[in-house]
Amino acid sequence: MDITKLTLSQTVKALENKDFSEEDLNNAYSEKIAIINPKLNVFLFSKKNSRGIPAAIKDVISTKGIKT
Repeated sequence: MDITKLTLSQTVKALENKDFSEEDLNNAYSEKIAIINPKLNVFLFSKKNSRGIPAAIKDVISTKGIKT
């Protein structure tokens, strides 16, 4: 099962049922990002060892002195 293909509801339920851990989930997304990001260049950085459900945040705010 590719846990990166689950909906949010399915992911929450699977975490509650202990079908996989938060670490497993974050590792799966980190691996997926490592594969697709060199081609798409959509992630500025990826924070490893995060807890909870991964989320990508779109930068829509102009910032001075901060790489976006």
